[in-house]
Amino acid sequence: MGVFYLYNHNASPLLLDTIYISDAFTFNIEKAGVRLGSNRSVNSRTFSAGWLRQTGQTVSQVPSYLFGEGFYSWRTKSKFNIQFSTISGYAANKTVDRKVWLTNTSFDLRKEKFGIRGFYVQVPLLRDSLTKIFIRYNQTLLLSPYVNLNLFNKIRTVIRYSFSKSLYDKREIHGFGFSLYYRNGRGDWQVQCNGSIPISATKINRIVAASYPFVSLSIRKELKLPYLFKRRYYNLKVNAFEDLNGNNMLDLGENRIPQLRYKVNQSRFLTDYNGSFQLQNADTGNYSIALEPSPLATGLVPSTITQVIHLDHSIEVFLPLRKGHAISGKVIIELAPYSTRKFTPDNILINILDTEGKKYTTITDSTGRFYLPLPSGNYKVYLNEEAFSGVLRPVQSSFEIDLQNETLGKVEFILREKKREIRYRSN
Repeated sequence: MGVFYLYNHNASPLLLDTIYISDAFTFNIEKAGVRLGSNRSVNSRTFSAGWLRQTGQTVSQVPSYLFGEGFYSWRTKSKFNIQFSTISGYAANKTVDRKVWLTNTSFDLRKEKFGIRGFYVQVPLLRDSLTKIFIRYNQTLLLSPYVNLNLFNKIRTVIRYSFSKSLYDKREIHGFGFSLYYRNGRGDWQVQCNGSIPISATKINRIVAASYPFVSLSIRKELKLPYLFKRRYYNLKVNAFEDLNGNNMLDLGENRIPQLRYKVNQSRFLTDYNGSFQLQNADTGNYSIALEPSPLATGLVPSTITQVIHLDHSIEVFLPLRKGHAISGKVIIELAPYSTRKFTPDNILINILDTEGKKYTTITDSTGRFYLPLPSGNYKVYLNEEAFSGVLRPVQSSFEIDLQNETLGKVEFILREKKREIRYRSN
């Protein structure tokens, strides 16, 4: 939870946020308000509300709005990535002759390299005067299928086709676009190129930016000049891959692994569809990288349980994983009939002990499941009985698992609520 203030002004008339001449959402804007949000490994959500003002020079804009804004993203086990965002503004004051709304809503649905984005935009068109006169709403729908590619394993590329339709005059516009992004290994050179090429339109298009091919190129070079008392920050990029030949190197034909959970010191990350994640703007120091239980890590174990990196410059590391052994299981809660108590199976400590006395631990997730990669061997999996001294008791508190002959051992703990005693009262 926090408060925020944002101010952005750009004098270029080509930087328009919609198909119509309006820059209400990105390039010429001032916002202030409060923000609430949460970020988890598979989903994140944010909501903000406050005051919004347009800072551009378009005469048809309303000076200020009350606004609400929401964002939601979700990653599914089937490799779908879903994002939804919306911002709506409301104005009802003396500067406009009637109540007006503006809205920009978008969604993004992607599976691996392919995806589709959609937009709905509503912007009021006003006649400029001391009190602005409402004329109509400009409303636009846009759909844009796209594909993500990596050219030469270095250049991140997005190719998209876009179809938009005006709900006011039924005009349709078809176009083709692309984005190219390159960043060298040290991260001090960045090159980005964006382009759009109109294909057809049902009417004469009066918007200059959408009538002709448009290409922008930006080149960024980081200059590391000496500066007294400057605090140094660096980036750590981590790549996870399946090491088929066991040489601890990423070779041709070895797959990168997405949706893996890693813990870097006290921060948690999830690898993207390229099997990578980044820790950015980090202080100089030691960082431990450890694999955490996740569904796609089943049957894979890292070559090193915890890898420690001393970060004194931006670096890229590769973490090999190999086919190995693991223990998975679930904690089930069985309540007595007519019970009014509420118990959840999350954050229950699972203890694992090998024959040499080495102890491993993990905890259950929100559904009561747990998973831990382990070396080959024999193990005892058990619950701490002292933690269940109340009405909830384990039916069986320990299991013996053989991971020498099996690659995956499965365990199921049942926590059963004690039945209430029936008391008889004699007359």
